[in-house]
Amino acid sequence: SFPTRRSSDLDEALATLETANHVHPGDVDVLRALVDLAGQLGDDAAAARHLNDLAHRHAGARRGETLLELADTYYDKLDDAGRGREAMRRAAEAFGTGSRRDATLRLLATEAATHLAWDVSVEALTAIPLEKRTPADVTSLATALGRAGRDAEALAQVEAAAAAGRLDDDGELARLICHEIQRKIDLVRTLEDRALAAPAEEAVALLDEAQQLRAAIGQPGAQPLRDVAAPADEAPKSDTAPWPMRT
Repeated sequence: SFPTRRSSDLDEALATLETANHVHPGDVDVLRALVDLAGQLGDDAAAARHLNDLAHRHAGARRGETLLELADTYYDKLDDAGRGREAMRRAAEAFGTGSRRDATLRLLATEAATHLAWDVSVEALTAIPLEKRTPADVTSLATALGRAGRDAEALAQVEAAAAAGRLDDDGELARLICHEIQRKIDLVRTLEDRALAAPAEEAVALLDEAQQLRAAIGQPGAQPLRDVAAPADEAPKSDTAPWPMRT
C-alpha cells in the first residue's frame, strides 16, 4: 500500500513514491499517486509531468480524460496556455472519432478565441468534419478566419457548409463576408492609388498594407481586383452583428 498522506509525512511519501516510480516506471497507480501528492504539495510542474507520463500509459477515453486534466493544470495552475492547448488537442485525438472528440475541439476553439488565438481556433474547428459541424461551428469558424485576416477562406467555408446543408441562414453570413471583402477591395484601391503619388518610403508602406489586405481577400500580387460584394438589395439585416473588421 502507498504511504500515509498526513501533512507531516508528505515529503517522505513523495520520496517513497518517486523511488517506486524509478524501480517500476510507468505503473499507473504510482503515477496517479504522484499526481495527487504533487498537487497537495503545490508542485504543479511535477503534477503536470506525472500526468503527461500517465496519459502515455492510458489509451482511448482514459487517455483523453487524463490529457484534459493535464490541460487544466497548464491553464489554471501553470498559466501556460500554449501547452494547455496542445494537451487539449491531444485529448481530442485520444477520444477517437466520436462526439467527445468534437466537444473537446469546440472547447479548445472557444478558449483560443477568448484569448484572440484565432489560428488555433481555426485549426480546432476545421478538424471537426464538415458533416458534423453545427451552424454555431460554421459561424465561429468564419468569425475566427475573419479575425485572422483570412476573409476569402471564411467565405469558402461558409459556402461549403451551406452547400452541405450545415448552414441554413438564407445566405446572410455569406453576404456579410462579401460586404467585408468588398470594403477591403475598395481600401486596397485607395491605398494603391495613394502609393502612386506618394514619396518612395510612404509608397512602400502603403503597398505593404495593400498586400496584406489582398492576401486576406484572396487576390494577392498585382492582379486586377475583382469586385465581389453582394448586390445592394441584399444588404445585411439591421439586427445582425457586424462582420469582424480588420484593416
